[in-house]
Amino acid sequence: MNTRKMNTRIIFFSKTEGQNEDGEVVNGVRNDVYSCWTEVKGSSVKEFKASRELDSYKDVKIFITRYHPRPPFDNSMFIDFNGMEYKITEIEIDYAAKETIMIKAVKVS
Repeated sequence: MNTRKMNTRIIFFSKTEGQNEDGEVVNGVRNDVYSCWTEVKGSSVKEFKASRELDSYKDVKIFITRYHPRPPFDNSMFIDFNGMEYKITEIEIDYAAKETIMIKAVKVS
């Protein structure tokens, strides 16, 4: 595993219902769960051109983190990357080599 490429800090967080100072129920209260270093994979030129032609371009990022036997995050959570919010869509854990976890996320607009 090449950890030198893991040079970007991300924060995994969940959104829950909560209350404000007036006792009103507020949706989407951010609860930070986990922070780690990651490698951010970009899309290839071919994938980028294909998505632009369809006029349905979504900002999709793939984050590669170190392996955890019981990851503290799941598909219901979000990622804070460079001040932007991404919704986790897929998680692929490398059970064979136990080196990395790939997380696919789409930017929330």
